[in-house]
Amino acid sequence: MPTIRRATTSDIPALITLLHQICTLHHNARPDMFKANSKKYDETQLAAILADETRATFVANNESGSVLGYCFCKIEHVTHPVLNDHTTLYIDDFCVDEACHRQGVGKMLFASVHEYAKQINANYIELNVWECNENAIKFYESCGFTTRSRKMEMVLNISTILELQYADLHLAAEVIRASFATVAAQFCLTAKNCPTHPSLTTPEKLQSYFTTGALMFGLYENKQLIGYVALSNENETFTLHNLAILPEHRNKGYGKQMVDFCKTKAKEMGGNKIKIAIIDEHIVLKNWYATNGFVCTATKNFTHLPFMVGYMEVTL
Repeated sequence: MPTIRRATTSDIPALITLLHQICTLHHNARPDMFKANSKKYDETQLAAILADETRATFVANNESGSVLGYCFCKIEHVTHPVLNDHTTLYIDDFCVDEACHRQGVGKMLFASVHEYAKQINANYIELNVWECNENAIKFYESCGFTTRSRKMEMVLNISTILELQYADLHLAAEVIRASFATVAAQFCLTAKNCPTHPSLTTPEKLQSYFTTGALMFGLYENKQLIGYVALSNENETFTLHNLAILPEHRNKGYGKQMVDFCKTKAKEMGGNKIKIAIIDEHIVLKNWYATNGFVCTATKNFTHLPFMVGYMEVTL
């Protein structure tokens, strides 16, 4: 049976782990808004929060002392020109370890928070929840929360390039396959005559490549993954791999946006050159890279490929 207690500084490492977990959940749901590999608070900020008398942080732990969840609370005394004066216990962040979901940990944690709110004579308990987090909404509603106001948004037709994480690779593989399917059709490439072509990319192949440390980036338009590119580095020379834009999103400048992004990223990391390898007979693509500063450096035939490989590079 979990126990609920006030958090101490000794809990900070466990809190950091859970903060990463909740941010990963939000990143997966809204990569256009949430950064990958992030957390809301660092160790120094957590130490300050735990020492702050206007805050109360609760943790649930099991018999072995492992932290199963947390709730960061903040006491707010509100004086407002329109609203009546009131005291609110604001739930700043709430998380239960995903391995412990639907085991009653969240309910026990909230019960302690509810009791604490009564002890400090709070008029309300408030929290903010993202609309994409449907499980959290259902949980809060089961605890008695109702919607009092809404924060709404209008997503404009904007694009964002973000570093991809392991959990993103299934979608990335779909984008690569769909993008390179047009090339495969144009040059009659099949699983038999060109089994390594990107149009046949699997999530497992991307996952294996991911573990080598290659940088993978996704282009998002209105929260939808529509483009992909990868960069690898060897002795300050970067190689661009599998630049892909879904066919229905081409001719919008997204390819150039991704190439420019890669140039900037490689330069920031000390690179002085970016290389690419393409189908040499793909004249349209070769000319497109030329307009983006790439020059042809060599061609080569491989016995396992039904086309000549053309090599291009750009100096940064």
